Amino acid sequence: MQRAFFALRKFLSDTRGNMAVEAILILPVMSLMFVFFNVYWDAYRAQNLAQKATFTIADIISRERAQIVPNYARSFLRVFNYAAEVPGTLNVTNYTRSAAVIRITSVTFLEGGAGEADDTVSVSWSISSDPARMPEWTNATISQISDDIPAMLDGDNIIVVETRLRWQPKFTAAKADSLTSAQDGWFTARDIETMATVRPRFVPRVCFTNNVTGAGAVVVACEL
Repeated sequence: MQRAFFALRKFLSDTRGNMAVEAILILPVMSLMFVFFNVYWDAYRAQNLAQKATFTIADIISRERAQIVPNYARSFLRVFNYAAEVPGTLNVTNYTRSAAVIRITSVTFLEGGAGEADDTVSVSWSISSDPARMPEWTNATISQISDDIPAMLDGDNIIVVETRLRWQPKFTAAKADSLTSAQDGWFTARDIETMATVRPRFVPRVCFTNNVTGAGAVVVACEL
């Protein structure tokens, strides 16, 4: 035991080293840490940009006075792509191939009275840039996010803007098609989801029409 203790103390007090050996040991660790921090910094940056872009779009819609139409509503996807710095998608025309998708919904808060059901929200209109990935909300499905919608006075209207961005780590090579596929795990594409709620600023509610001309136009009843 005394010999073992002496040998251990001698080993710990030895300050000799070899630069090449130490470099071989430490470089893989440093490389992995560099990749780790770079990927996570880029992910937090993408999430921060997505949040700012979503709140910007919500603020723009809250200032609308006239009725908005489908093409105008979907054009906010281009605004999101620009503000969130989504590469190569500024002039996207095929919304189903975009790495991002946006859904805009107008809901009305209904306060439950005595002996009635709990507070609920009613969908006035809902539109999505890609219904396959992010279907429009209906009165039957809006309950999935009703807990995330702030409580308001009975009859108040609010705009809900939701975005979903398919984020791809820069260290992973991927084709554009794979950005819309479901993947999981390290260094693979994943969704960044953001939601913003805002009340209309100048009108009781923002109106929507699915047709700008013709007798068949469907217009949501609004008090402008």
